[in-house]
Amino acid sequence: ICSVNLFILISCYFLCSRVQSSNKKLVQLLSQYWFVSIGMYVVGIIIRKNSLGIAALIEIIIPKNYFLVFYIIVYVFSPYINIMLEHLNCNDRKRLRNLLIGIFSIYSTVINVLMCFTNVNAENMNPVSRSGDSYGYSIVQFFIMYLLGALLSKEDHFCKKSKSIILWQSNILIIFGIAVFLDFMLLKREFTLDVVWAYSNPLIIFSSVHIFRAFREIEMGCIKAVNSLARASFMVYLIHPYILSMLDFSFIKNFNILQLLFVLIILSILTYCIGFFVYMIWELTIHKMEIIFEKRFVSEKRQS
Repeated sequence: ICSVNLFILISCYFLCSRVQSSNKKLVQLLSQYWFVSIGMYVVGIIIRKNSLGIAALIEIIIPKNYFLVFYIIVYVFSPYINIMLEHLNCNDRKRLRNLLIGIFSIYSTVINVLMCFTNVNAENMNPVSRSGDSYGYSIVQFFIMYLLGALLSKEDHFCKKSKSIILWQSNILIIFGIAVFLDFMLLKREFTLDVVWAYSNPLIIFSSVHIFRAFREIEMGCIKAVNSLARASFMVYLIHPYILSMLDFSFIKNFNILQLLFVLIILSILTYCIGFFVYMIWELTIHKMEIIFEKRFVSEKRQS
């Protein structure tokens, strides 16, 4: 759960210096999405799982991936947010950070907990929307993580790696402890664990921040293999639901913890390898065509 917030935070950490958004970046994101969705639709037709139809084609073309839609919106607004942050001093940035976390994370989570433990309908009290905060599945959560990423890039001091790791692991233990307690001790009270795992939960947000701070302090230099694999991260995100939907996980129900960890590690590596392979196909075909199109038509238009 922390990794989704972390992905946004890392992206925004590097976007915070931009003063204008790039149409080329948006085209790349959308083309990767269409490459996967259309490709899997064609595969479905070949294995006779899908059938041809206008409605199905429209559904494929119009992005229905919430992460992609929200990410593009944040990307489009990012230059204006960056300009705003540049005009704030250090104290104002800290106040902005505290207000964002306090209102849209801590207060919002308190409202969610109140609704779970009592019969009070407090949805209208939530600051995100009239129907609640959707457990962080909202554009508000994306803007929070963007601003946190931008503020982290402007930090005057850096936390020690050991301190960040301790805080990260402490948060994870607290989250796990709360989940176990609620699941086993308060099950009859019908408490939903969605509140514990919510992207908007402050413990989840703080875990993402501490993970980022810990890895930022590691001097890795320029490792070509890491950089190459990292380029495929978004493609792995797009392709992994299709991979997991093809698997039957019932065989792991009797596994012990070591067997389970082994399966998870192997599955993660294989999923990333498949995603990287699909990314390479996209890069050698669609992306190559985009580059040729840009050089031939966009460059000629600028020159004229």
